[in-house]
Amino acid sequence: MPAKTTTELLKGCTETMVLTLLTERPMYGYELMREIRLRSDGVFALGQGTIYPLLYALERKRSIVAEWVEPEDGGRRRKYYRLTERGTARSADRVAEWGGFVRGMSRVLGVAGV
Repeated sequence: MPAKTTTELLKGCTETMVLTLLTERPMYGYELMREIRLRSDGVFALGQGTIYPLLYALERKRSIVAEWVEPEDGGRRRKYYRLTERGTARSADRVAEWGGFVRGMSRVLGVAGV
């Protein structure tokens, strides 16, 4: 297992991870936290204090919209977040920016295969 990711590194990539996941489908907050943790093999274990302020900020920027959904099985209602057109464009920009950053860092650090 890699060393624990520092808060400073995490700040730079959290928005990108959330926007990218929302390109796949609408998700609720806990689902986003779970997907990020699972897909990163536990490297990124975001808490509610990280994910919800980010979601609210993305709503204010009109990158995402939220909708309360009542499940058909009578379960607990959840607030689902989905990308807007602006959010889709922002996601594409952030992924391209991140790709360039990773390639550049890999060259500086001498890490092969990226």
